[in-house]
Amino acid sequence: MVFELLLAYFAVKIVNVVAPQVNSLFTFALVLSLPTVIMNSAFWAQADAIYGAFVVGAVYFLLIKKYPVSFFMLGLALAFKLQAIFIVPFFLLVYLKEREFSIFCFLISIITVWGCNLPGFIYGRSLLSPITVYLDQSKTYSSLNMNYPNLSGIFMGTFVKTRDTWMTPFLTLFCAIVLLFGFWYFCEYYGEKKVTNMKYLQLCIWTLLTCVMILPAMHERYGYIAEVLLLTIALVNRKGAIVFSGILLIAMVAYANYLFGVSYNMLTMSLIAVGMYLYYTFFIVFDFHEIVTKLGKLE
Repeated sequence: MVFELLLAYFAVKIVNVVAPQVNSLFTFALVLSLPTVIMNSAFWAQADAIYGAFVVGAVYFLLIKKYPVSFFMLGLALAFKLQAIFIVPFFLLVYLKEREFSIFCFLISIITVWGCNLPGFIYGRSLLSPITVYLDQSKTYSSLNMNYPNLSGIFMGTFVKTRDTWMTPFLTLFCAIVLLFGFWYFCEYYGEKKVTNMKYLQLCIWTLLTCVMILPAMHERYGYIAEVLLLTIALVNRKGAIVFSGILLIAMVAYANYLFGVSYNMLTMSLIAVGMYLYYTFFIVFDFHEIVTKLGKLE
């Protein structure tokens, strides 16, 4: 419960930065009342709130430009769970766009990860254990989809069943290409213009959603941070509220399937999930009309 409170606290701090008019107590209560937050810990006894609190804290400190603290929090998150790596591309983008902190700040995260593993090193674990453990973990599951409706769920519902196919490298490469293209367009669009904290928050969520919507072998819990952060923009953006509601519903269905045996159609839910992701991409993060206009000029 401690980390759920910390998670809600940092979510409130982010809302205070991007939308100070929103009541802090209301935001705090909403985060703690999220069905996925409740089911994740109270029903499932999972620890996603631990690394989730550190990731949300890292995003908050990044927005207010306290970079050493931000990277320290990121390191704590990475030490607890590999899925924290989904946020790293966003940190790289902020570095490339703003150039307000040194690339060596990433060393703070690396040192923090190794520092958290110090007890294991003392008792004989290899210094490479922080890397090898996560590499081994990434090979644990053979299924292309692990009960999270996304792009791989569409293929699972049609003709592909396991990760032992060309689909795994294809989806991984496709995810990298989408992120790179999105970041390139973002930098091209803004150029030397100042980027607001709200826009950076939206792009942060887009980075997380891109990973969980495209990468293979995603569990139902892997959208945990994106769901919490989507709530922070849903409070002030009607379109954001639509995406938040859709993504949250999809996650709840997946949770209910695992915890209570509630059945659902993977193909249908995956199509809805990808549709929500595309809507968020083209109507919230990036300006669809601007993209069309620029493509027209290139012809």
